[in-house]
Amino acid sequence: MSFAEVSQRRTFVLTIQSFNQLKVTIMRTRSLLFLFFLTCATTFSLRAQNWERLYAPGQANDFIQTPDGGFLLAGSYDGLNIGQKSRITKTDAEGDVEWTRQYPVEDTIESYTGVTLLDPQNIVAIGNFLDYYTPSNPEHFAVFVHKLDAQGNLVKQVVINPTPTLNTGYYASDIVRTAAGTLWIAVKVGAITRLYAYDSDLEPLWSVNMPGQVNQMIALPDGTVLMCGQKNGSMYLCKTDAAAAVLWEKTYETGVACMTLTQDGNIVLATPGRIIKVDPAGDILWSKNSISQFAQYAAWITEDQDGNLLVMGSYNANFTLVFSLGKFDVDGNLLWQKTPHQSLQGAQSNAKPLITAAGGYALAGDRSGKSMLMVTDTAFDLYRSWIAGSMYHDLNDDCSKDADEKALQYFTVSATDVHGTVWSEPIQQGQYAMQVPPGSYEIALNRRSYDPENWESCPSQTAVITPATDTAHIAPLGTKSLSDCPRPMIQSGIAKMRQCVDNTYNLTFSNFGTQKATDVKIEVDLSELLTYVGSSLPLLAKNGQKLTFAVGDLDIDEVRTATLTAFCTCDPSLGTSACTTLRITPDTCYPVLADWDHSIIRIQAAYDANDVSFTLQNVGVGAMQTAKNYQLRSYCISVLETGTFQLDAGASQTITRSNNALAYLFEAENAGNQPYIPGNAVALWRCQGLPLQEAWWHTQTGSPFYNLNCEEVRNSFDPNDITVRPRGEGDSHFILANEPALQYKIRFQNTGNDTAYVVSLRDTLPAELEVTSVIPGPSSHAYTFDIQHNVIKFLFKDINLPDSSSNVDASQGYVIFTVKMKPSLPNGTRIENRAAIYFDFNTPVITNTAVNTIHEPLMVAVEWPAANDLKIKVMPNPAVDFAVFQFDSPVEGQFYLLDAAGRSVRQASLSGADFRLDCQTLTPGVYFFQMMLQGQPPAQGKLIVTR
Repeated sequence: MSFAEVSQRRTFVLTIQSFNQLKVTIMRTRSLLFLFFLTCATTFSLRAQNWERLYAPGQANDFIQTPDGGFLLAGSYDGLNIGQKSRITKTDAEGDVEWTRQYPVEDTIESYTGVTLLDPQNIVAIGNFLDYYTPSNPEHFAVFVHKLDAQGNLVKQVVINPTPTLNTGYYASDIVRTAAGTLWIAVKVGAITRLYAYDSDLEPLWSVNMPGQVNQMIALPDGTVLMCGQKNGSMYLCKTDAAAAVLWEKTYETGVACMTLTQDGNIVLATPGRIIKVDPAGDILWSKNSISQFAQYAAWITEDQDGNLLVMGSYNANFTLVFSLGKFDVDGNLLWQKTPHQSLQGAQSNAKPLITAAGGYALAGDRSGKSMLMVTDTAFDLYRSWIAGSMYHDLNDDCSKDADEKALQYFTVSATDVHGTVWSEPIQQGQYAMQVPPGSYEIALNRRSYDPENWESCPSQTAVITPATDTAHIAPLGTKSLSDCPRPMIQSGIAKMRQCVDNTYNLTFSNFGTQKATDVKIEVDLSELLTYVGSSLPLLAKNGQKLTFAVGDLDIDEVRTATLTAFCTCDPSLGTSACTTLRITPDTCYPVLADWDHSIIRIQAAYDANDVSFTLQNVGVGAMQTAKNYQLRSYCISVLETGTFQLDAGASQTITRSNNALAYLFEAENAGNQPYIPGNAVALWRCQGLPLQEAWWHTQTGSPFYNLNCEEVRNSFDPNDITVRPRGEGDSHFILANEPALQYKIRFQNTGNDTAYVVSLRDTLPAELEVTSVIPGPSSHAYTFDIQHNVIKFLFKDINLPDSSSNVDASQGYVIFTVKMKPSLPNGTRIENRAAIYFDFNTPVITNTAVNTIHEPLMVAVEWPAANDLKIKVMPNPAVDFAVFQFDSPVEGQFYLLDAAGRSVRQASLSGADFRLDCQTLTPGVYFFQMMLQGQPPAQGKLIVTR
């Protein structure tokens, strides 16, 4: 076998998320055999092509080209989801899907990390899955191997899963087929590698420990194998015989080695920022700088058909992970360096590039949450053409732009090719421009994500891009409004709430409607903890804590700001929430939706030493056409009261009970298909003898006309952090999937020793959030805002922020923005977001990670069938050390406790009128219990364990 027949080798990084979102980086290197190109009778075009395809949600972690010119992509389905499954996809030479298969290894997360051809009729893929084995160490990563037929059907599965020591996982890093036909699989275990050998039927032959972390293997024609990776922090290279005995080994500079064989019989190693050429014995021939941007992650390397070296790496550009390519000649001299254009910011190609049979380059990875496959020529001229245009608000609904028809904010445009691959760009100042490969495109204006029900786009345009196209100018794209009226919006923010001092709210208000808003007013219901001091807005009226301010007129898309200052009493305990409600009028402009009666139900809570009360008010403009349900629960004694309500516009109904429980949750149904939800659940609780406190389950009102600002009273805080509202319940910060929006606050403070003249914030939004729905909000200082794919950017130019030693209060700042979650996120989805803060030209400060986890409502008491007369109390719930289950009559049966993943963690027999559950050894979180009772229907419910 010649070196040319020993095909392409690849390496990649894969991030896997577990139930607690443990992130493990698996460095993957493998040898890919193209033995079949010489013998396969199937022919295909050798013409170089430039195209990109996106597939189902997930990611491609490894890929190969098949003898028919198509590709096999191995990775995971919905890779950012807790329920991800291993997936393999076969495409034709044009990238169109021929078949795709998904295989769950267990009911956890799993992902392919490598794929190769065993022979023309069989595929072998390796991967990792999350496994559970003991209560003390309930999860670790294990390895699986799949043998598939030519259509991707699973023939055999092998699991490599010895019981590892605490915190030690098994990670599949590479697979090769040796000259003898055996399969070698490298599995990293801590600082070493365990090498496993299998025959073609996946029957085990032997296993042996190898020094260092082996990331990549290349099988040579004489039966020997080259291995590279890392050992003791240095680049590592070794050669073994056919029995895996080490013939020689070498270490080089600091780093992790990736390798390729060259046509002259030598080896070239790559690590971030460096490439090294060595002879067949591992001795250095030359060592040269690579590309400086490759400061993070691995630098994969391969040799093309012309003997040039193609190096690919990932680096951080403005806190956005992108990939970049460098092309070097045989002597290591840089020929060109190219990075993705702006439309590919955030695209990741973690698999080693392939040199296609046509001589071009192929890359695989993920973009915009979907698997990605690119094929380019050797100049990497995939994206050199532009599509550019503008948008307008079509006032007379004729889809023809008139002189008085202007652009609007927060719209996006998309270009979709004939394969369904989509490119999209936000519209800035009414203009857009995007780079695309050659092809035919449908150009469409997307409905604004913030209020899609209010808009209808004019017909799309078409664009044909050829290799010779520079810029294709598209006729203006119009959008029609479905309800013509003013729609003002109010947002509020505050850096922190402190006792015994004046605190300043920053207000942002705008008009997202289609007509000018006149005589705009802002009504403020100030928290009882606060006393009004002053505002930059004219005060029209004051009635106790209720304040009314004059705004005047707001033009379409006009945005204005104001401040409101209030003194916080010295009495509240730290952690108490000061909740202030703001309303902006006119507030009668709602979209026309089918099956909505234009009612909007708001809940308000009140309490004193004797009573608690919950008031339902219809703040909409229409009467409720059907009755809806409400329910009042207690942590300790289950459901206290249920009932129905049906309110005319402006009407209200109050439910009052004696104040004798530790915590309450009041929930009310919303009107069907209503567009805005101003909170449909509110909780009250009392802890450790403190007064009863209040918190909204939905802290985002969902309505543009209402804003609820609940800020905890505190003294000190991390000066550079990110927080999210709703914060969510428990350590996992559980929230509901139908939260109308998440509100993030990024705070910053200049803790240096000199003035910061410019502050820049970068937030790369996670895939679970809809970036097109971002609405920038209040801030401490004026800023400009920009969106670049999933990266949002705030620029505080000329902020002149003094250092904290000179002026503590003036050295601080913040900004708030809201964003919607993507629809239908399943329970268990974890949303993690952090930001980077740049002070002038200094290294960025990376914030903490704000976390939410999607879950069904948590504050649920015991449930049992209506026919069951048995009464059950659970005290306390949440529990710390123990929970007592009390029955109104003696029972016999079995008790089962399950964790959030449905695994049984405790079983016990029930006998008598009560049962005590020891919670001291339980991990804090949410548990489900079931009771199988003799002569009674089963009972079930939830138990929350805290510390």
